[in-house]
Amino acid sequence: MKYLQKILLAIIISAPLSVFVLVIGEFTLDYVLELEREYTDTFATIISLPIFFAIVYIVYGLPTTLIADGFLRLKPLSKYRSLIEFIIYSIAGLVLSLLLSSNSLSKEILVIVMLPVYLYLYVLTLMRKKDRKELNIIKT
Repeated sequence: MKYLQKILLAIIISAPLSVFVLVIGEFTLDYVLELEREYTDTFATIISLPIFFAIVYIVYGLPTTLIADGFLRLKPLSKYRSLIEFIIYSIAGLVLSLLLSSNSLSKEILVIVMLPVYLYLYVLTLMRKKDRKELNIIKT
């Protein structure tokens, strides 16, 4: 699979997965979703949230991925690749958290931002490992 196709597929998978995990987290942590009483169209919410997350992933996550991959190509440290990716994505998530919060970082903002960041990194890593395994199978 081509490089950008993998990234876009990871975005498509991560966006609804992030929404699902965050919503489940809301219910699990005993928070009540505040919906207006007149607003009953939950289908629109179910569709619009993953689309919103996908837009954020494309606008913010795609450049972060390209920067991280570019940095790792300059310094090919295969031993520490996962750690370096984790640090780069953590910094990107913290910067986005700071941009979204006006006064100070709160736990809620950190969870809302960092959970999708790490889910995307995990999905992208799994897709890349799957491709590497397929290449190793083809070579042998």
